[in-house]
Amino acid sequence: MRSLSWVSILVLGAAVAAGGCGDNLNGGSVDASPGGDGMVPDAAVPDAMPDAPDAMVCSPHDPGLVGGTCGTDTDCDQGSSGGVCLHGPTGNVIYPPEGYCLKDDFSGTVCSVDADCGDGGQCIDTGGYRWCLPKCDCIGDACPEHQTCYDKFLGFDLDKMSCVPGDTNAHDGDACDGEYECFPETFCRNNPLEYPGGQCYTPDCTVGDNSVCNGGVCEHIVDFGGGAAGAISASTPATPTQTAGPPRATAASIQGRCGQVLPAPAGRRCCATAADCSGGVWECRTGVTYPGGYCTVTACSTPGGAQDCSPNSICYDDPLATDNFCVDRCATVGVQSTCRTGYVCADVDPGAAVKGGCVPL
Repeated sequence: MRSLSWVSILVLGAAVAAGGCGDNLNGGSVDASPGGDGMVPDAAVPDAMPDAPDAMVCSPHDPGLVGGTCGTDTDCDQGSSGGVCLHGPTGNVIYPPEGYCLKDDFSGTVCSVDADCGDGGQCIDTGGYRWCLPKCDCIGDACPEHQTCYDKFLGFDLDKMSCVPGDTNAHDGDACDGEYECFPETFCRNNPLEYPGGQCYTPDCTVGDNSVCNGGVCEHIVDFGGGAAGAISASTPATPTQTAGPPRATAASIQGRCGQVLPAPAGRRCCATAADCSGGVWECRTGVTYPGGYCTVTACSTPGGAQDCSPNSICYDDPLATDNFCVDRCATVGVQSTCRTGYVCADVDPGAAVKGGCVPL
């Protein structure tokens, strides 16, 4: 078992070994010298002892070992093929910045026993598919920074608890820089327009039902195939380490995600001034054209695209306005759909594709 970096334990242990039990009831020690009165006063006691650590810290795995740091797959090979390095932004997921090694040659037979996985590794069986992940081998099943002891990873069940990227103390709505700061099997959305500072979320909930949420609420989000910023591939992974992240909705469906609802996603909420919107570059459009006010970001570059808008919105070229602006997404063109009262779901893509946005009537 690897040691803990718990310096205060060593300090306190040394003090006990050197001084014995200082807090005895008689307030002193026995003086056995000739002529002594049998007692001598204790030495001066410091006002305060060193503070105990708030939490046990598990030392990192060695670089290149399963669970260790890495920059490329070859850093994790350990003299043989099969090393995989999950490092920083990878597809639509952000892994620990220091990297995370595992072993998987995509054959499903990279290991048969734990010894095949190297020091600190263990052979994981996921429905007959075998791959290597790090053991939870610190005291109290603690794991190194940016890892947590859990029995699922990348959407797959593990037959043994393993140290995987994540934080079991995190909840939906918590700030995050990547998935490694969120509860395992949840994700981090960090679009700076709508989620400044990042936000952990659980995908695939039913709007109005928070039972699957990890401390958050299920809010609606419409996600279209193609062109959406931060969009997720719907392809089914062939192996555990080829997963692409959370599924994305089809063009005609509404996908719920658990998080903390922010004050004003584009066009979703009413506003009187910019202070009622999400802050930063957001503004509030008012007047008879925008009943109830309309929170938005202006000057998006490509109508029908989402390059300059949040994941919940899409760029609209209003013929009555001087510049493009971001509008809330919607599912069914030609009706109110999921739009607020006073707005209709219209096709905002000037090209062949049909993409709905909530625009003024």
